[in-house]
Amino acid sequence: MSCYGASNILWSTGSFSEPIPNGFYSVILDDRFNLFKSIPTLEELRALGDEGLKADVIVVDLDKDNKIKRLKKLAIVLVRSNPAKAVKIIGDLARDFYKLAASRSTSKTRQPLGSYGFPLLGQISHGSCHAQAILFKVLADAVKLKSKLVKGCPSNLNSSATVDSQNHMSVVVMINSVEILAPISVAGKCSCHSPLEPNSPMNRIDRARSVGDVNEYLIQTLFSKEQGDNDSTESNDIHIWNEVLASPMFQNKPLLPNEECIIDFSTLELGTRVGREVAVKIFKDQAVTVENIKDFCNEIFILSRLQHPNVILFHGVCVKPPQLALVTEYVDKGSLYHLLHWTDEIKNLSWREKINILHDICRGLMCIHGMGIVHRDLKSGNCLLCNDGTVKICDFGLSVMMEGTTLNDIVPAGTPEWVAPEAFRNEPLSEKSDIYSFGVIMWELCTLTKPWEGVPQAKVLNIVAKGARLDIPEGPLANLIEACWSEEPEQRPSCEEILTYLATCEKSLP
Repeated sequence: MSCYGASNILWSTGSFSEPIPNGFYSVILDDRFNLFKSIPTLEELRALGDEGLKADVIVVDLDKDNKIKRLKKLAIVLVRSNPAKAVKIIGDLARDFYKLAASRSTSKTRQPLGSYGFPLLGQISHGSCHAQAILFKVLADAVKLKSKLVKGCPSNLNSSATVDSQNHMSVVVMINSVEILAPISVAGKCSCHSPLEPNSPMNRIDRARSVGDVNEYLIQTLFSKEQGDNDSTESNDIHIWNEVLASPMFQNKPLLPNEECIIDFSTLELGTRVGREVAVKIFKDQAVTVENIKDFCNEIFILSRLQHPNVILFHGVCVKPPQLALVTEYVDKGSLYHLLHWTDEIKNLSWREKINILHDICRGLMCIHGMGIVHRDLKSGNCLLCNDGTVKICDFGLSVMMEGTTLNDIVPAGTPEWVAPEAFRNEPLSEKSDIYSFGVIMWELCTLTKPWEGVPQAKVLNIVAKGARLDIPEGPLANLIEACWSEEPEQRPSCEEILTYLATCEKSLP
């Protein structure tokens, strides 16, 4: 793609997801440029500047920009050593680069602009969100991290309309089909822990509004006339939302613990809320349909009721289509899956440290089960690690609340390598289905191997349903793994029994 073509895509569409080519340039929009349907060439911009219509332009050319070239090499080295933290590494580099540039910019003497007549990315010292976003994208391209530039406030990442696109630019990172706002303006902070212990229900639930009140509030927020939708579309959307909240899943229950959980997406500035770094999970399928609204409501309904040091902390939800998004705490080190299979760090962990990881997961799972919830997609990829070593369970998109002791007529779901055999056979599910998945995570920690590596998922479904199991490794956890994989769910241990076993195992270690 030509540099002009790439620049024009960002200008005309408000977003750009391809790798940034040398010669790419971005113009900070001004009302005076509204008449241009396509981006002016650099020659035209220079001529306009001579006539008094000066534009703020940022040019990317790594062949001529030695500072960015060196920073790109550093990013590659850092991400290669810790790929699980790629997003945070790049965000920190972009932020720190301009923080250092600003501290060195004590002279009013302008730097040479070179052959373009406009500053290169590495020559800019003010570190606006435009410059930081473009730098993040350049570094993300270098480490093959899929991302896109987006003009405007983060409140409109999935809409063709933008808010304040003249003053804002953001970056969206795509990871496993989920779009995440890049944290390019804040340093990482320690994750906040809940004071509640396992099986403690969230103490704010007794202050929840009635489902009717929350329903009415969300309808007003979701489908206000300010969105500019026509009456027929709006009426249909309200009908769909009413249908979802009137379904047995939510009937006579508050959707959210309290109104404070509802967040205006525009208050989330580059992955932060009230000065705290957060993770923003944007739902890509934004059309208002019964199915995707139900999935969205299910996750926030469950996660907003869980509060425990070993469960990802729920901050709130953005419910104004098309920006349906879940806002949670930001966890620093990425998933246990990445630690196990993408880095060498796990090789240095002792048995005691591995048992501590399992202890955290089991405590989080005990809280989940204590609230009558089955996770249904427990795996190493959904266990996040903090810098202090704490593990937190995340991703409740497939979770369900049990009315009794088992779940019937549930569509099979989850990741085949971790899912219990009864799920493949359309048999009733229970919390013991999560215990099977916990056993697979133990197996990963013992073997440092991906479960069923090289076996097609369709075959995994078939052979596990027929009784096949991974080879149980030798070591202190062998008996516990075997127990978690019992064919009959009721024979699998409870979370309390697993914690007792782990404590005994830890005491026996030298």
